[in-house]
Amino acid sequence: KAGIIKKGIPIITGPLSNEALQVVRRVAGEKGSLLLSYGDQFVIEKGDKELFKGQRDFILDKRKMKGPHQGVNSAVAIEALLVAGVVLTEKAVAKGITDTQLAHRFQEILPGVFLDGAHNPAAAKALANTIMSELPGEKVDFIIGMLKGKEIRKTLDELIPVAASFTFLTFDHPNAANGETLMESCKHKVKSVTILVNNTIILPKEYERRIIVTGSLYL
Repeated sequence: KAGIIKKGIPIITGPLSNEALQVVRRVAGEKGSLLLSYGDQFVIEKGDKELFKGQRDFILDKRKMKGPHQGVNSAVAIEALLVAGVVLTEKAVAKGITDTQLAHRFQEILPGVFLDGAHNPAAAKALANTIMSELPGEKVDFIIGMLKGKEIRKTLDELIPVAASFTFLTFDHPNAANGETLMESCKHKVKSVTILVNNTIILPKEYERRIIVTGSLYL
């Protein structure tokens, strides 16, 4: 990522591991580029409402995009706009935070039914954290389809702490992993495989738990 740094052009980063941050700092120094890092030059502070503190301060209304990681993402976006010289008002920023929804990122498409494109361990961990923050104390039913070649077991392991059950399927993609293979990779005790009928997921509705469809944006 440090390879995209251009001479004299500011760099805005989200949270990085210390090893990665040292590389970015070194390259920024070599290029004479100003480095602005989340947690150092700008941050989101929690309270009754979220507070962005950076080149300017903004009080933010309720975020539509859920999860702690999306708070960080919003801070990176705001700081980048400020550094780029875009004139921002607190009202406009607050409205953007309230209205913005990226498709398939903890998106509630029906009451209690969410889509999230988590397809690797880091994204699955972020999803689990979002569930814990937005649905405290709840366990959810996961419906999962994934592509071959992904870190399947590690991704599923990240979801186990917030899972009541797992249902796996094989979806219509040439690189889709087989639902049975996914189930064999899952350590959770409550797991099954379902099928697609005319691109519709067939599930018994036995409980009033939330349902999260995840594993691949292709799904």
